[in-house]
Amino acid sequence: MTDSLKRMGTTKEKKGKHKKIDKAHPEFELTYDMMLGIRTSVGHMANVPHDLQYPEDFKDASEVNFKAKGSSTTPPHKMRDFKFKDYAPKVFFAIRRLYGIDAADYMLTLCGDFEFLEFISNSKSGSFFFLTHDRRFMVKTISKEEAKFLRKILPSYYRHVRKYPNTLINRFYGMHRVKPHKKSEIRFLVISSVWFSPLLMSKVFDLKGSSHG
Repeated sequence: MTDSLKRMGTTKEKKGKHKKIDKAHPEFELTYDMMLGIRTSVGHMANVPHDLQYPEDFKDASEVNFKAKGSSTTPPHKMRDFKFKDYAPKVFFAIRRLYGIDAADYMLTLCGDFEFLEFISNSKSGSFFFLTHDRRFMVKTISKEEAKFLRKILPSYYRHVRKYPNTLINRFYGMHRVKPHKKSEIRFLVISSVWFSPLLMSKVFDLKGSSHG
């Protein structure tokens, strides 16, 4: 067996080890809160004009309180009360539209069955990842400082991907914050996954950062 085929076998084995986040999983409530928040916020965008005309669109953020019993703007749900914040929704909607991602398809892929595949991270930052079942999107937790930085560069990032749609820079499709019941706030990004490709991957490299910061 060649080295490349061995690597392919190892990759398949690793994929098989991804854990499905079901009701017994310790992060089930968090993933449910994230998915319901995304589904609701993206759904609301269907009735909002999407033209980017104002600099405020890049700084915009809306916070919603999801009561278990529901409200006039949120559906009832099976979890405890939680809060959800959506950052720059018009901007990220425009980015998704730029890459041909339909809102209904986006919601179905991310939130269709309220289940993710878990992707264990060995990152020193303590961040962790979730994959959608088709491995098309990845959800990555980020720090407060990282969230501030992305919001700061978002206008430049948006101009760049519009000018160079085939850029190899990662595609950011949404940034949100969720605060589960009596737990700390968690900020996260929805990004494109490198595993979602029609190309056969014969080699996979795990690139690390510098030990000098």
